[in-house]
Amino acid sequence: TACLHLFLSFLLSGISAMSFSQMAPIAFGKISEDEAKLSSYSKDPKADAVILFDIGNTCFLPRDGSMDIKFERTTRIKIFKQSALNYAEIEIPYYSEGNNTESVKEIEAFTYNYTDGIITVTKLNPTNIYDEKINNYWRMKKFALPEVREGSVIEYRYVLNTPFMMKLRDWEFQHKIPTLYSNFIVKMTPFYEYNLLMQGAARFTTQKKYTSSGLEQHFAGIKYEELVYEFAMTDVPAFRSEDYITSINDYIMKLSFQLSVIHYTNGAKVDVVKTWPALIKELDTDESFGKYVNKVERSASKIIDIEKFKKLPPKERFDNIVRVVKSNYNWNGYKGITAYESLNKFLDQKNGNTGNINLMLTGLLSAAGLETYPLILSTRENGKIRDIPFLNFFNYTVAAVVINDTVFLADATDTFTPSDVLPIRCINDKGLLIKRDEVKWVPLTVNDPSLLKSTFDIHLSPESDTLNAMLTIKADGYKALALRNRYYNKKDKLVEDCISSGYIVEADSIKIKNITEPDSVLTIIIPIKMETEQMGNRILISPFLKEPVSKNKLIEETRTYPIDFVYPDTYKYESKISLPENFKVVSLPVEDKINNPGFSFIYKATADGNAVTATGEYQFKKSIYKPTDYNIIKFCFNELIKVLNSQIVVEKN
Repeated sequence: TACLHLFLSFLLSGISAMSFSQMAPIAFGKISEDEAKLSSYSKDPKADAVILFDIGNTCFLPRDGSMDIKFERTTRIKIFKQSALNYAEIEIPYYSEGNNTESVKEIEAFTYNYTDGIITVTKLNPTNIYDEKINNYWRMKKFALPEVREGSVIEYRYVLNTPFMMKLRDWEFQHKIPTLYSNFIVKMTPFYEYNLLMQGAARFTTQKKYTSSGLEQHFAGIKYEELVYEFAMTDVPAFRSEDYITSINDYIMKLSFQLSVIHYTNGAKVDVVKTWPALIKELDTDESFGKYVNKVERSASKIIDIEKFKKLPPKERFDNIVRVVKSNYNWNGYKGITAYESLNKFLDQKNGNTGNINLMLTGLLSAAGLETYPLILSTRENGKIRDIPFLNFFNYTVAAVVINDTVFLADATDTFTPSDVLPIRCINDKGLLIKRDEVKWVPLTVNDPSLLKSTFDIHLSPESDTLNAMLTIKADGYKALALRNRYYNKKDKLVEDCISSGYIVEADSIKIKNITEPDSVLTIIIPIKMETEQMGNRILISPFLKEPVSKNKLIEETRTYPIDFVYPDTYKYESKISLPENFKVVSLPVEDKINNPGFSFIYKATADGNAVTATGEYQFKKSIYKPTDYNIIKFCFNELIKVLNSQIVVEKN
């Protein structure tokens, strides 16, 4: 393609000690000796790899009275470390709906290795390219480049054709490794208008808009010229995402396209991006959404004993209907705002996507006399909703019930959530209530803290080589949800986690209470043995064993995006340590206390003869913190890690 003739060598100068005496064009299938010998990137010495260039082209191609979008991509990456070998495993998602499908073709890929002054080239064998079905709508084209190791240069290119005008591909300028040069060119046709949305950067290194100088284009007997947009960015830093983030897609530098207007060849025009009221009306009258809910409501008495539920108080009515749906219908793992299957097929299979399950729940609640509406949202991994009335930003539906002016949200896909608690995947900024003639946004934030309390009854053996302990864990809210999802019917997983912490446990001795009762406190009781840590004739005992967090996941110097904990949380630790008669306490950790608007922490340890007690508690009081709070939160983590893992020193008298 034309963009492959761009001269880029100047971008490579300065990434190491090498220099270039001439400007050389990019040539797919051939690399320079300087690229082969490159061992690090001077602007980011920690980088495991660097994208040397990433180039995309999009254009519209007339086909059989309609149009396809053709997207081409060419990428070259230098691998520095073993940890970056995964960049040689390529996955290209593509979409299929009904008789229309996207296609991925013209795949080429090479691996270059430099040995004894010689560049060897290994080409991808086409037989090693395969397809994987993700769900009813998405497929994945997958391949792994051959002979990749530290020092390799890899490159690949492919063409993706799509008949879906809504799916003009986004272009990501930023990735988890640095990018030297990223260039995207899109040639627009006058029949489709798109909104261009830039995220994460104030400007481009290069931005151009011009009329194509190529051949005149024809479609349906109409001659037209392409309007070309070109965007480029150089020296794009790596996006090193840490924990406590919604989705990398919310923050990386990228360019998105949203279809806004369709111009038909007969002169008619259709506005695709509507107002919020128009979008709500469209969903409300859709066969797989609003009309689906209406059909459920009319058929409610055939699905459940609706008259029995009507006799209950409103909140009990809500709770019970949610439980019935959860108990009788299974989520197939597919997300969607509309129902994929017809109501009759769903009722027969008792298995469906989020739209099927939660739209049915909406209809049943409404039939039971509760004021109920569907609420559409974007899950955490899908990214936040933008302030443009565009349905593609949403990918999930839940039920919203109004009882005494309070809105309760319900998702019947998750067995272990209480009836009025959404799964964590749904806690993402806000959702849109689908209520005719009203635009109402409902916040999807959590203000109530979740608790994890660990209690320890520890005995040091007379031989001083073993700690025998009874660990009792109590959890509620999202802390309990996480444990239920991890350990339900998986006691072996709990044993495995205990062993990885250095505990000696017996599976039969572990007791778990209320694991299937989401409205109750989850309790796990674990008898534990572990070897003592000795230093000469002294024994070091961590009063909270291995339970506190031991590693700070906030490691960057600064952060430009929020710290998202999803929900406020509280951790409590209480420990009683019994020592043999011939032992005494040599030293105790120092008492510590912090209290500010966003965080609180307290720790205390005392000794009384041969008994030691220690208590610790910390709370992150907010679900989301601003980027300016990053260093404070990072400090708080460091402090609680240091103190909660501090040790009591004892020795024989």
